[in-house]
Amino acid sequence: MSDDCTTTGPTDASGLNDDVALISSLLPAFGFSADQMETEANVAAWREAVATLFEVDELAADEPVPFRADLSSYAMGPVLIGLSRASGQRFRRTPETIARSGVDHIILQLYLKGGYDGVAGTRPIRVRAGDICLFDLAQTLETKATAFENVTLVVPRPMFGTHLLRVDDLHGLVLSGSSVIARLLAGHLTALVEFAPRMTLDECQSVVMQRAAQRFPAGCARSRPQGRIDRYTSP
Repeated sequence: MSDDCTTTGPTDASGLNDDVALISSLLPAFGFSADQMETEANVAAWREAVATLFEVDELAADEPVPFRADLSSYAMGPVLIGLSRASGQRFRRTPETIARSGVDHIILQLYLKGGYDGVAGTRPIRVRAGDICLFDLAQTLETKATAFENVTLVVPRPMFGTHLLRVDDLHGLVLSGSSVIARLLAGHLTALVEFAPRMTLDECQSVVMQRAAQRFPAGCARSRPQGRIDRYTSP
């Protein structure tokens, strides 16, 4: 008789116990916390994490404390979602960045705290807490952000299909946080971030998830003719 008191849960067909099987079926995740890193390592981790999307500089340039950044991101099939908190900085997506990265995605961001001013393509853009903005990664961008917290959804362009015929026209679109559609989208984005750590691959690949990713920018497109919601000004 063994004196080993270790207990394990029942096993599934794969031979894994329930706890291990559950962990293995959860969404792939990546992230780091400034509290667990030296500043230099934190800066390096942040630069590497955003390198495919943006070049960053002027890190915490106008702030009295060292740069800090926290990131939690999850791969929902081809869609990525992440929660970021970081010190102020400048973000740039230049023609060189576009050529180097080779990505063809659309970004939807909800700013929970902070904001930025800048230019999307040739259009001035301004975002404040509560606003939702949309970027086409095939186009250029330069913004200067204050310390912020945001939720970012990264969606491959092919997922839109015929839902948006001119998605590139939405580059630099900003939905005011006071608008109904922004509040609805914000609720969905924050719910995705909240449940992502416990979501399984099967759940995220459901038809509902795929349609949600497609309908976010579609909702933005439908709101665009209402000029009160779109904050950028034409050049």
